[in-house]
Amino acid sequence: MKTFNARLAEQDVRKFAAKARRRGLSQTALLREWINAREIPTVEDAAAWEERNTGNRRLRIARG
Repeated sequence: MKTFNARLAEQDVRKFAAKARRRGLSQTALLREWINAREIPTVEDAAAWEERNTGNRRLRIARG
């Protein structure tokens, strides 16, 4: 098994630990889930999201 180290600010460590606790997972399990399950957004995804949400006044998206 290979390992890696990440440096996080204390505030980020607390946020990560809280997210893992809320999900009922260990921090390692949550990280593995994020690595394996999350799709990496593309420019096309961002454009589709913008198109869907254009005109939503709360998001303040305006066409130039």
